[in-house]
Amino acid sequence: MKRDDTLKVDADIMHGIQVADCLDKLVLIQNNIAERKNDIVERKNDIAERKCELNRLTQNKKQQQEQVNIAVQARLSTMKIVDGSNWLNIIYWKDADLATTVRIAFTQVFGGGFTPTLQNKEVKCKICLAEVVVPCNSWSDYKSKVKGYICRDCLVKQREQKEQKEKEQHRLSQERQEKKDIIFNLRTMPYDEYLYTEHWREFRKVALKNAKNKCQL
Repeated sequence: MKRDDTLKVDADIMHGIQVADCLDKLVLIQNNIAERKNDIVERKNDIAERKCELNRLTQNKKQQQEQVNIAVQARLSTMKIVDGSNWLNIIYWKDADLATTVRIAFTQVFGGGFTPTLQNKEVKCKICLAEVVVPCNSWSDYKSKVKGYICRDCLVKQREQKEQKEKEQHRLSQERQEKKDIIFNLRTMPYDEYLYTEHWREFRKVALKNAKNKCQL
């Protein structure tokens, strides 16, 4: 076999190997795509199952809530308004989910709106994280305090820091104004008076030092 024919055969072999490698990579990519598609399908099925479960639980909760409403109203109808209000207040503060039930029951039986009594609840200061007992007039009030309550000590510190910052800003503002007034007076005074000012003496001292006490002309 001639040398040129040998080189051609080698080139064909190398080309075949490259094509085989490309085909293997393509198959691998296709397999990965297929696996990803299967994962997506499984996830979609899982999401659909979870939605169905959530809908079922929501429906069960709604039915249970209706039963609780009926039971509470039936019990409340046998009580006087004072006793009923006290009983409802206990139920109200047992669980935030019962708040709506209590309000509906009071309105249905006695008319008007239900007002819960103050209840002490533990919350954490959002700054120092100290636990503090605070009075709350409703679950909404409690939730708002849980999110953004600041204890008395932290409020005092914030107030002091604010006052200190305002004092510092006032001091800096005064200093800037005083400097502006000095510059204005120096620029507007007669030159022969300027030669007797402290500003001129300091300026002259620096100029002589920079010139090494030699004439610059």
